Amino acid sequence: MSTATSWPTEEVDVDVDPRVVIVPPDLAAALNRDVGARKFFDGLTYSSKRWHVLSIEGAKTSESRRRRIGKSVTMLRGGRAR
Repeated sequence: MSTATSWPTEEVDVDVDPRVVIVPPDLAAALNRDVGARKFFDGLTYSSKRWHVLSIEGAKTSESRRRRIGKSVTMLRGGRAR
């Protein structure tokens, strides 16, 4: 009796392209005014950058958007990713 096992094989496509987050102009301007926040943001993972951008883009009013940008910059300045 043979105990050899035949494992199923799968073909996997590996995505090697860099993932880039498009930073909205108003967030970019706020980050450019705060060197510490910009430096920390630039070192974040794709997912953490995306979290900040999606939070800001999800705002329904311009006031909410400004408030969320301010909150993100404050968090980033303090060294907090989320």
